[in-house]
Parts: sequence; structure tokens; C-alpha cells
Amino acid sequence: MILDYITLKNKKQAKEITKLFLNQNLLFRQTFEQQRFLKRIG
Repeated sequence: MILDYITLKNKKQAKEITKLFLNQNLLFRQTFEQQRFLKRIG
């Protein structure tokens, strides 16, 4: 029972970390695209 709870908690944490990582990745890509766009203009 306790083990199941720990597994569930870890799964939830893993989900959160994955979400956080994906958001950071998206942000990085957007910044990168903006910089490339600005370089092309300037």
C-alpha cells in the first residue's frame, strides 16, 4: 500500500518534471526563433 502510494507520487512528480522540461524547451525554441528572425531583419 505504501509502495503504491510512493509509485503514484513519483509518477505525478515525473509528469510535472516532464511538463516543466517541455515548457522550458518550448521557451528556448521560441527565443531561438526570435533571435534568428531579428538577425535576418537586422
